[in-house]
Amino acid sequence: MKNKSKLELLEEILKTVNTALTPDDLLQYLIDRVIAVTDALTGSIMIINPADNILEIRVSRGLNQKKAAATRLKIGEGITGRAAQAGKPLIVNDAGQNPDYVRIRTDLVSELAAPMIVNSQVIGVISVDSNRKNAFNEEHADILMSIADFAAQTMEKIRLIENLRSRIDDQKCLLDIARILDDAADFPVMFESIMTVLSRHPGLRRGMIVLADEQNVLRTAGGYRLSEQAIKRGVYRPGEGIIGSVFTDGKIKFIPDISRSREFLNKMKIRRSPREKNSFFALPIKSQKSSTGGIIGVLSIEKKFGGENDAQNVIELLTIICGLIANRIYIFSSARKEKEELLDQTRSLKQELIKKDTGNIFFGKSSQIIKLQEMIGIVADTDATCLITGETGSGKEVAARQIHYKSGRWEKPFVGINCAAIPENLIEAELFGFKKGAFTGAVNDRRGKFLQADEGTLFLDEIGDLGLHLQAKLLRVIQEKTVEPLGSDESIRVNVRIIAATNKNLKEMAEKKTFREDLFYRLNVIHLPIPALRDRKEDIPLFIRHFLAVFNKRHNRKIPNLTLQAEQALCGYSWPGNIRELENCMERAVIVCRKNTIDIQDLPESILAGAMKADSGPLKLQVLNEMKNHASGNIYNNIITKVENILLEEALINADQNQKEASKYLGIHRNTLRQKIKELGL
Repeated sequence: MKNKSKLELLEEILKTVNTALTPDDLLQYLIDRVIAVTDALTGSIMIINPADNILEIRVSRGLNQKKAAATRLKIGEGITGRAAQAGKPLIVNDAGQNPDYVRIRTDLVSELAAPMIVNSQVIGVISVDSNRKNAFNEEHADILMSIADFAAQTMEKIRLIENLRSRIDDQKCLLDIARILDDAADFPVMFESIMTVLSRHPGLRRGMIVLADEQNVLRTAGGYRLSEQAIKRGVYRPGEGIIGSVFTDGKIKFIPDISRSREFLNKMKIRRSPREKNSFFALPIKSQKSSTGGIIGVLSIEKKFGGENDAQNVIELLTIICGLIANRIYIFSSARKEKEELLDQTRSLKQELIKKDTGNIFFGKSSQIIKLQEMIGIVADTDATCLITGETGSGKEVAARQIHYKSGRWEKPFVGINCAAIPENLIEAELFGFKKGAFTGAVNDRRGKFLQADEGTLFLDEIGDLGLHLQAKLLRVIQEKTVEPLGSDESIRVNVRIIAATNKNLKEMAEKKTFREDLFYRLNVIHLPIPALRDRKEDIPLFIRHFLAVFNKRHNRKIPNLTLQAEQALCGYSWPGNIRELENCMERAVIVCRKNTIDIQDLPESILAGAMKADSGPLKLQVLNEMKNHASGNIYNNIITKVENILLEEALINADQNQKEASKYLGIHRNTLRQKIKELGL
């Protein structure tokens, strides 16, 4: 303070304070500065915890860290507590004569404390101590109070900015959820999608929705990061535990630490680490459309404890979400209760997975896809390099995007490059960028894919087509985490997660020396094989329903379904082009279809030929089986009767039981159809 005027000192501190990025950065800087300017021996900054109105040390210097962490002062307790209570600085220059002095070190005899005030509200106290008597004066107090004012205002500004960012993130979540509600008609898929959006918030562990059934028993209707066994165990009665009480009284419940809650029953028997401090939120879902005009279920999530402010923000967000989804849940609940009337629609709804962006879906009920989804959930939030293998069109890029958007990098860029689609003499410039004048045509600097993906994810598609020369450069970038643009001597540090994909066998290529073995092992940290569509035929109906909904919307059509023959042809085809081929086929069918149902003639000839070839064997076996199991002399009538029965039933279903339309479809006279219906007892 001797070498600088008070004004210069404050200007220097103010300049630094205004550049602080976080409250911790600010406090760490200030404690060092105030100790220096007051020539103190020790110092601390205490912040008031609004939950219990207690002062807690956030940063300190010269104090035993364990003692500092354990020190908690009530407002009015000690010199620091008195400064907080009075709202003005206090000086004690002889601690031995002051009964209020709280001693942390035995050699300290002087203390100066200044409150941090925002909008007439004390939020904390900056205090310094000395082992000299009469160490502090009014000038020190004036300086410290000015610094405390700067700090308080800056912390408030940082808090407001962080709150604004949180609000913006919440708005993005709500917009995404609104889109999901517009598109998704299947309740479990809707809930999974909503929870996936919410998982962008750090610390989300799991979530569930319980709905009341006809007997007023609460059953888990949708779960996120919950096993099937856990969901089956998630059954509650009104008033039972947290879930049951929220359903009964309609009040929001927040449990800061479920490990200390007697209300939390853990009926799902989930194992948790004893070191975890998880909060539990449970909110009622109310629908005015229900017969009682009241509560129809409960939404609950479990997440890592983030403090009181975080809890309030989470409750506000979940309250809005409950309001948004209430109507959808009511529709789902009504559909479940009216299953006799809506049997056919319910069957299709269970298979229908609809989202606006076809590039961001990756679903299925086959065991391979379920295992793949589980693995993606495990590896997504790490920075591990992944190698995705699978045939062309099987969804490798979709899987890569899902890994990215489930990770902590979701807000950062996802940058993809197809190594097979770019000439070898250009791909190096595409990957690493170049400086102006690096080669003919380089008229400006250009950032490569690595720099574009900095802090995000770089997806290297068809990595097996990358030349050996570039493989070596890629390996060096992965190892050193730096890139050198063409024409530059400067190494630029990058933070990029690598996800590679190929339809080739890189291990065999490495053995044949056509792919670098060291690069293969660098990329193959996590191997994610994508099954071909022909190996997951149970998922084909899901994709059919999804693409039908997508292209109906895209091309402004209203085609609700396919005929049985058309769907059987699609399911019987081998799909060498995988999901991409199925997507193209469905778009074509929606465009060319001129009826209200896609029929077999709306499909490409290649699909029909492939499906008939695949089905000819089983059909022949069925005929031979009939011949084997029936006595001779009546085989023809038995087989023809069965074929006619199936044919007429399906024709009537396709024509909505309109006999005139069905006879026209079959190419027979209406009287003939009526006679056959009578003969077959349809």
